[in-house]
Amino acid sequence: MLTLVVFIVWLYLAHDNFRRRNNPLEWRKPWVIAGWFIPVANLVIPGQVVKEVYTRSYPEKAWSSVQLVNLWWTTLLVTFLSYTETTVHAATGTAASVTTVYTPAFLAVVTGGAGILAAILGIAIVRRISVWQDTSATR
Repeated sequence: MLTLVVFIVWLYLAHDNFRRRNNPLEWRKPWVIAGWFIPVANLVIPGQVVKEVYTRSYPEKAWSSVQLVNLWWTTLLVTFLSYTETTVHAATGTAASVTTVYTPAFLAVVTGGAGILAAILGIAIVRRISVWQDTSATR
């Protein structure tokens, strides 16, 4: 959760760099934060905001390859997939019933792997945008 908060703050600041340079983006500032918390919209808007900041931060001001952002967003969405199965076993004697909750191993491996990949790709995106914006600020 803390990582998400730090990422959203960083994204807000990276987005705000364009406003300070009189080069506003299509996605306005409220969407940078609200997009993460509006149900259903949060499946699309944050990825689009990151994609716009990424492409507009590219040094030559040309549309750079956004496959990195698309792959990051897809793997991040995969980490949100969940399925649990609950089984309630009847009580015997005076013992209370026992509830067993588990996630299938295959799904746990897929979502865990996607989470690791999303973290690595997220780091790459943050580093690229930060370097690109720092470089353009010194020109």
